[in-house]
Amino acid sequence: MPYIPQASYQNPANTPLCNFYLSLPIISGASFGYNNDFFTLEEVEIDLKARWDKQYGDSLLSSIADVALLSNRLAIRGNVDLFGFGLRAQKHYISFYIREVIQSDLLFPDEMFRFIRDYEKEGVVYQTTNDSPKMVGYIMSGGKIGLTQYRPFTLQYAYDVMPNLTVGGNVSYISGILTADATMDTFFTQIKPQDPNDYEVIGRINVTTAGYSNADSSDLANIFINPQNSGWSFGLGGKLTTMNKRLDLSLSAVNIGQINWKRKVGQTSFTDASFENSDSLGQIFDTLFRVEEKPGLIFKQKLNPEFFLGANYYLSQNMSVGALFRVQPIYQTLYSSVTLAFNARVGKWLGFS
Repeated sequence: MPYIPQASYQNPANTPLCNFYLSLPIISGASFGYNNDFFTLEEVEIDLKARWDKQYGDSLLSSIADVALLSNRLAIRGNVDLFGFGLRAQKHYISFYIREVIQSDLLFPDEMFRFIRDYEKEGVVYQTTNDSPKMVGYIMSGGKIGLTQYRPFTLQYAYDVMPNLTVGGNVSYISGILTADATMDTFFTQIKPQDPNDYEVIGRINVTTAGYSNADSSDLANIFINPQNSGWSFGLGGKLTTMNKRLDLSLSAVNIGQINWKRKVGQTSFTDASFENSDSLGQIFDTLFRVEEKPGLIFKQKLNPEFFLGANYYLSQNMSVGALFRVQPIYQTLYSSVTLAFNARVGKWLGFS
């Protein structure tokens, strides 16, 4: 819906129909999203009626491993409005809002799923040479795990250049709360044929964290109130109305900026020896993010910008259909998506999409 306050998150030129709005945590918006680029429910043949079957987890993992690509991305994002207000004065519109953003981007090599499947599965079939079992190897270099939570304080301004053309921009001060980033560097794993529960690791995982450490558990509230990490971002956009005000075309670029992490910054490498001294995969993940803090170190993290191209066609004064094309670079790769929507308003106070 292009005429609600939250539409400005995709395009600063989008402004609400009202002359004033106010949002509070109880009467504001929240959104959550998940997407991946390597499997669908139909492809992995998930039978929801069999979700209580003991074999359900094994069959799901095997199916995902079968359809996994060379590189597989999974993204999770949550956004909650904490406070906001907007005011229109003739051709001018100005607003201020505060949000809480949590996002996670994960990049998995295809053989990571096969390794987990075969490690958990009994009776792995090994390659043989001269009737002797041979180790099964899995190359997992290039895997990445990223998690970031931050709070942008955003000032937006939009101006009606002409009756059918609006341009807008926003600038945000960002308060960084916590981040964790792990990269698999020249990573290779082998399951030993003598014991399917034993494996050998070659390579390392480089981990960077900031904003939070295990020692902060007694002072968790202060992390959210006084994060001590700062950053900035900006966005620009435009909207053109044509065909006798029946078609809106929009173009925007938002979330361009970075966060400078200064509080509780730590870096470490999880090496071959770390795996050899661990009894299980669970123990590895429990210790993975216990990094060594390095006072004075600043970690500069670029945000993932978003680019939008949209069209909204009005079937009547209160009903429209729209399409929104989105492109976002993540881990030096462009990811795109298309959203189709039907929007309707009932009177001045009720709308749905």
